[in-house]
This record gives sequence, structure tokens and C-alpha cells, in this order.
Amino acid sequence: MVVGFNIYSTQILLSEKDGIIQIMQSIAIDAYRYRSRSSSMHGGGGTYAGYELPSGLCNSEIGPFMVSHDGGRLVIIGPTASRDGTVRAIVDDDGSLKEIDLEGKFNITI
Repeated sequence: MVVGFNIYSTQILLSEKDGIIQIMQSIAIDAYRYRSRSSSMHGGGGTYAGYELPSGLCNSEIGPFMVSHDGGRLVIIGPTASRDGTVRAIVDDDGSLKEIDLEGKFNITI
């Protein structure tokens, strides 16, 4: 019975992690659109500098998301609502998520 509960708990955890990564992909797409627009069109003119999360992507059911700038790259951090795990990812020049780091409760072995 304990093994069954552990498998169930792990599945819930993986589902939450997948949900966070899915939201991060939406943020990456939005950021890439911003980067692709010229500054005269209220875009980044080829950079992520100045990108801010839209309110709809900032606060989700899973938890609040944040972005920061690391050189020419964008960093997205997605903490869980319970604050016991985070997912951090880099958005590269083509809008793809790279270097996805799992911390806290997401650091599990299956």
C-alpha cells in the first residue's frame, strides 16, 4: 500500500512540474514575440530587455512566476504555490526553454 501511495504522490508531483513547464513555455513564446517586435512597436528590438510578464501569466493557479534578465537571455522562475519547489529555465534567442533546473520537491528520483 505504501508503494502505491508513493507512486501516486510521484505522479501528482510530476503533473505539477509539467504544468509549471507548460506555463513557462507560454511565457517563453510571449517573450519571444516581444523580442521579435521593433522598439517602435513596443517590443524589444531583438532583445529581451524590458520584457515584463503580462498579469495573466504572472499569477497562475500553480503559483507566481517571475522573470529576470541574464545578459541577453531571459530567466523564468516558477515557484509552486506551497513554496517547496521551483523550476528555473532560460529562454534562448529563438524562444526555446533551455537549462531547466528543478529544485526542492521537484528534485526526485523515479
